[in-house]
This record gives sequence, C-alpha cells and structure tokens, in this order.
Amino acid sequence: MLTSKIPLRNAQGEITGLVGVTRDITPFKQVESALRASEAAALAFQERLKVLYEVSLDLARIPTFDELCRAGVDLGRERLGFDRLGIWLLDSQPEFTTGSFGTDEYGQTRDERGMRLPLTDQYKSVLRDLVEHSNYYFSDNAPIFNDRAETIAIGQKAMVMLSDGHTVIGTISADNLLHGKPITQQDLEILVLYGSTLGYLCARKRAEEALLKERNLLRTIIDILPDRIFVKDTQSRLMLVNKASWTHTPNVGGEEEMIGMTDSDLLPAEMAEEIYADEQALFASGQPILNQEEPGRDYEGNPIYFLSTKVPLLDTQGNVIGLVGVSRDITNQKQTEQQRLELALQKERLELLTEFIGNMSHDLKTPLSVIKTTLYLMERLDDPVRQEAKLQVIKEQTLRLEKLIQDVITMSRLEHGAKPIFEPVDFNALILDVESKLRATAERKHLDILFNLDEHLPLLPADENELWRLMANLYENALHYTPEHGTITLTTYMVDKQVVAEVQDTGIGIGADDMPHIFDRFYRADPARSLERGGTGLGLAIVKRIVELHGGEIIVQSDEGKGSLFRVLLSIRD
Repeated sequence: MLTSKIPLRNAQGEITGLVGVTRDITPFKQVESALRASEAAALAFQERLKVLYEVSLDLARIPTFDELCRAGVDLGRERLGFDRLGIWLLDSQPEFTTGSFGTDEYGQTRDERGMRLPLTDQYKSVLRDLVEHSNYYFSDNAPIFNDRAETIAIGQKAMVMLSDGHTVIGTISADNLLHGKPITQQDLEILVLYGSTLGYLCARKRAEEALLKERNLLRTIIDILPDRIFVKDTQSRLMLVNKASWTHTPNVGGEEEMIGMTDSDLLPAEMAEEIYADEQALFASGQPILNQEEPGRDYEGNPIYFLSTKVPLLDTQGNVIGLVGVSRDITNQKQTEQQRLELALQKERLELLTEFIGNMSHDLKTPLSVIKTTLYLMERLDDPVRQEAKLQVIKEQTLRLEKLIQDVITMSRLEHGAKPIFEPVDFNALILDVESKLRATAERKHLDILFNLDEHLPLLPADENELWRLMANLYENALHYTPEHGTITLTTYMVDKQVVAEVQDTGIGIGADDMPHIFDRFYRADPARSLERGGTGLGLAIVKRIVELHGGEIIVQSDEGKGSLFRVLLSIRD
C-alpha cells in the first residue's frame, strides 16, 4: 500500500501470489487500481510543482508590480491549470480592498485596478481565518460575480492569502465558472503554494517600487537644487553627487565620472589637503561641520568660494560610515561683500581726506599766519634785538610746519608703504638714544627723567627706525604734557616671551571721554593746549600703527590730573 511505502511492483507480486489461493480477486484489483491512481496523482502533483517552480522564475523577472499581478493571473491559468483567477489587494485604508487583475465570465483577463470596494463582514471573517487558522478557504456553493458585482452563478470557490510571510498584502481566489471542473485537494495545495510565491514576489516588487519612487523623488529634489549635494565615504571619496555638483565642476563629464573621486582629483593640493583634514576630524569626532567657508575653482581656474555644511552618515549601529554635505556657492555674495567693503573704505578714505584737509588747513593756517604777521612786523623794526626775537618765532613755527608735514608723510607711509624690516635691536640703547636727542626739552622744563631698564633684556626683532619713532613719539608726548618739575620714568622688562617698554609721566592725564579716541588721527583732547604745545594730532596714531605692524599691543592707563602710563608689548619671535 502507498501508506506503507511498498513499491508498486512488490504489491503486484503479492497480488499475483494470492490469485492462486482465491477465486475472487476483485478486492485486489481495486487496491491495485487505487495504487496506480495514487501514483499517477503523485506524479501529476510533482509535475505541477515543477511547473510552479518555472512559473516562479518567470514571475521573478517581471519588472513592475502591476505587470507581475497580471502575469500571476495569466500564468496561473495557462500553466498551472486554474479555471479563473483574481487578485485583490488590501487598501491603505483598512476597511477597503482594491482590484488588481482577474478573469471575466468569458475567460479573458480583466483589468480591475479601478475597482475599490469596502470589506464585507464575510471577507473579513475569511481573511481572519486564513491568517489565524487555515491555509486556504474553500466553498462548494459560493456566489460567483461578474465585473458589476452581480451574482452570475453558484459554484466552487477557493481563496488563499498573498503574503511575504510577515505581512498580508491581499488574496488570490479561484473558481470553476468556465469549465465546471471540480477544484481538487491538489488544486488547493498548489494554490496555497502559488499564493505564497506570488505574495512574496508582489511584496518584494512593491517594496522595490516604493524605494525606487522614493529614490527618484529624492533624486529629482536634489538635482533641481542649485546647491552642491554630495555623499562621501570615510576616505572622502564621492559616493553620490547631484547635478549641480558635476555640471559646475571643471574637467568632469558627468556624475558617473565623479563617483570615486576625491578633492585631490578636483582641486589644487593645498585646498584638497585642508578639506581632507577637516573631514577626517569629522569622522573621528562625529561632530558636524556647520557653515564653513571652503575654496574652489571655476572652469577658468579662478577662485570661487563655498559655504559648506557636512554631517556624519551613520549605520544602524551608530558608526560613522561617511558624510552628507551641502555646499553653496557664495562667490557672488563675497564679491558683493568685497565691493561693499571697498565702497565703505572709499567712503572712509573720503571722510578721512575731508577731515585731513580740514585739520591740515587749520594746522597750516595757524603757523603760516604767525609767520606772515611776524615777517610784517620785522620789516618795520629797526631794533636788532627785537628782530632776533621775531626771527626766533618764525623758526619755531617753521619747525612746527616741518613736524606736521613729516608726521603726515610718516602716517601715509605706514598705511600704504612697505612692510617693516626686522633686525635684532637693542631696545635699551634705542631708548637711551631717544632720551638724549630730546634732553633739551626735559632740561628746559626741569623734568626728572628716571630709568628702570632691564639689563638682561634680549635683542628684539624689529624695524629699528620705526621703533625709534615709536618711542620718540611716546617720550615727546610725555614731555609736552608733563608740567615743569614733573617726572618721567622709562622702563623695560620681560613678561613671558614679550619685551615690555613703559613711558610713565606725572602730567595732566587723559579724561575718560577722550581715552577711546587718543589713537585717532588728528584727535586732540584739548585742541587749544595741543596747538600751544605744537602737537599735530598724529603722534599717537603713528605709535599705534607701528605697534600693529610689529604684531604687538599697546595699553594705556591714565588718571586725569595725575599722569599717564603707555605700555608697549612686543613679542620675541622664534
């Protein structure tokens, strides 16, 4: 017997042996016939399984979801032997189901994608039973409908799930309307297997199309954006670029050509190395780079500028596997900004020129008026002594004019001239030389000059001429604003790797309102007293500019009526 797994030829032998024992062999003939039928059924089932496998391979090659559903109906009927088949899919709204493809009452494949029906209680019950208990649903007396949902017959109907093993996406049903051939147990088993196969393929194809749709949408979005969007791996190799990236990159013919490139393939070495270092720091720290300005080159090799943001790309375990970047071309903005800056500078220069002309006209007018008046008086004097006194006045005003012009020339040269020439300078010796050149003024005012110079002060890399002018202006400023019998102290010392020089006086000091402006050109805290002392209003502006050119710092401390301290800090360069 088939259940005892006895080969058919053995069973036939047993039957033949028994013929000699009994005259009635009818039961044995019935067993033999049953065995042969069972064997034929098994072979037929194996053949249908083979066809099912071949159909599965054909279905796996179909490119779209809708074509797959249509082919599922066609091949199921043509090659697996089903009478009629129909596929219905669960809708995005849980109370509805949507049509796919089916078979009409004339045996033609029908497009039912426009149909959308609410789920009936019976359909819900059948579907719940399929999910929870059964592999299939079968009815001997089921209503059979046409495309207008009208009952056109009563017949056999079977239904199985379309599922990928986890999610039910719909059902496939079969009936025997066309030929009236009964649906067998073998048909049901093949339908169950077919539903599983088709369900898996449909679920996979639907997921692929959803991903493709999402990818195409994302691709469309990033390609229409004017900003450059890109993805890089941890070696800073490009893995994805949008249209703006490759259409604006010199010597690149398309996206495929850019994939795998690094910035070293696209930019000068120095630029590429800087970007690579920043990105490797991002991979190491996991911290994004936000709104960082980066250089680039256009088709003519001219410099362009980008504002870039780069964020780490993480895998499911949170490990950094690359970065996603967006770069915006800000060359036009920078050019506009530069133009705006240049206009602002031109405006400032114009204002300074206007101020300069006003100050110069005033400063020149005063000594020239004195000289003119003194010359007029000299022409009318016969007394040599009085003429000598007037001549001395002319000399003083001439020196004042000379200093004013010299300070203007110096300021112009410092603003627009060559850079300082750094040489080792003995700062203490320079200060002593400044003091000796201006000693006459100190003696005339009976000032005490004190020295507190560090004997171990190292040589200072500086432009000696400019440094001499700096100290001369500070010392001269102290001489002018320190009353008779006052004190001026000159100090040098080292702090960390900086040489410090101080000029401290017991003069009139600087008011709080004037302190923020003392380094402005032509600024005078007390114009009347400044003119009286012969100041040009450029001395401290020159001092500050020389300090800036040496990369140093100047600090001022002052108490009005008590005196001032000017501290200059200059670095010892390695």
